[in-house]
Amino acid sequence: MPDLYREDGGRYHYKHGVNPRALAAFVPSAAIAAVVALDSAFSTASPFSWFIGAVPAAVIYYVINSNRQVAADSVETHVGALGE
Repeated sequence: MPDLYREDGGRYHYKHGVNPRALAAFVPSAAIAAVVALDSAFSTASPFSWFIGAVPAAVIYYVINSNRQVAADSVETHVGALGE
């Protein structure tokens, strides 16, 4: 819970109100969805462009965040509080 209120880059810290990891997943996925929706070669798939874009967004976001380490000090704080 303390990470919600940290200003020095805690687990939930955004940069200027923007989640850079989410943006990194959004940009390529939005481009894929836009191409599928607007290119006539994909006319049969264009009604599903939102879903086609959402799948790579979810995969990219998962991969980006799976490499993120949990702050060891916050884990130790919670474990230490339980033992007292």
